[in-house]
Amino acid sequence: LIWAYHGCIRSPSSTDKIKLGEAVAWILATQHRSQRPTRHARIQGQQTVCLKHKMGSTKRPFFQTIGVDIQTRLFSKPAKVFAMPDQPIKLLVFVGTEGIYHDHEGQGRFLTELLDKDPQVDAAFSRDYDVMADGLSAYDATLFFTDVGHFTPEQEQGLLAFIDQGGGFFGLHTADASFRENAGYHQMLNGFFDGHSPYMDFTVTIKDPGDPISAGLEAFQVTDELHYLKHDPTRSHHIMEAYDPGRDETHVMAYRHTHGQGRVFFFALGHDQQVLDNCSFQEVLRRGVLWVGKRL
Repeated sequence: LIWAYHGCIRSPSSTDKIKLGEAVAWILATQHRSQRPTRHARIQGQQTVCLKHKMGSTKRPFFQTIGVDIQTRLFSKPAKVFAMPDQPIKLLVFVGTEGIYHDHEGQGRFLTELLDKDPQVDAAFSRDYDVMADGLSAYDATLFFTDVGHFTPEQEQGLLAFIDQGGGFFGLHTADASFRENAGYHQMLNGFFDGHSPYMDFTVTIKDPGDPISAGLEAFQVTDELHYLKHDPTRSHHIMEAYDPGRDETHVMAYRHTHGQGRVFFFALGHDQQVLDNCSFQEVLRRGVLWVGKRL
């Protein structure tokens, strides 16, 4: 089928056959993750799609989805035997919460579904606090979409040890307002909730356009809460920010740093489904996961 489709190989050599066999193996490994929503938007050069809440997904024609990858893998010059793709990041989307102002479970499941559509991510949803104490070794990274809550000493120590030893941590929106009595957690995050603006329209601007999380992105508009943080700017690299006209102040919206051998990323957006449906939000979300998972 590939030979007929490209019309490039007339008399395949043994090397070509090996390459074809490896390509087919790669196709089969990728096919089960190739679903895409029928309504989507792509940003040039990026892999994410803009998934809308409660919209069904249909499977796109398979060769339409991966035709460019097949052509690159089989017919790039000089021809090389390609390696199988890296294993996807095992991501735990953790939604332990006692907050009442967000639909953390519903939106957390949406985020899990969204991220799991990326072939580089294997996302799982959990509200089980106990996994912090003794279950994180099964994952490469964790994303916290949480509010309030409390960690036992064992749970906090388990999370911090996981990150210190190389695990990734992504704090989203009210992760800065979570576990307020757990000082080690907030020292790791380098952020503590200090209020927010009214729910309003504002623009997120790119402070560092050369950062891998923001490369190629442009300023984008959102409707959300603009979070204020108690934060040490000397400890983190600022990537995005937003201006609050009510206070005449600019506040950091996205930053990253390392903690021990692990990577930490915080993204302040995420109040409700309207911003979760924003394509730019979804792209930053995806890239943030890839960065903390050491794939970016």
